[in-house]
Amino acid sequence: MRLYAFLAQEKLLRDPAQIIAVVAEPIPRVGAQGDSYPDYFTPNSLWKWKQFWEFMGLPYEVVPLGIRDAVSRIRNQFANAMSGALSEEIDQAPG
Repeated sequence: MRLYAFLAQEKLLRDPAQIIAVVAEPIPRVGAQGDSYPDYFTPNSLWKWKQFWEFMGLPYEVVPLGIRDAVSRIRNQFANAMSGALSEEIDQAPG
């Protein structure tokens, strides 16, 4: 995300005083009671999820699909890695 922000703001072509840094919620906070963020965040330095995805230029509706796809790929890679590691361990076991 930092690289995207760096490139999107054309940092090299801008006056550093024009560049802003923000904290953003990439997904809605479900079940959050009140605002748990420190007082030093303002509406200008703390973006809610809608504002974040508008800035990124993506409709939020695709985000859960992307997360599901990423989790599925990671799960498969992890399962394959563990399967390979376990079979090597079994092959190398004494006896």
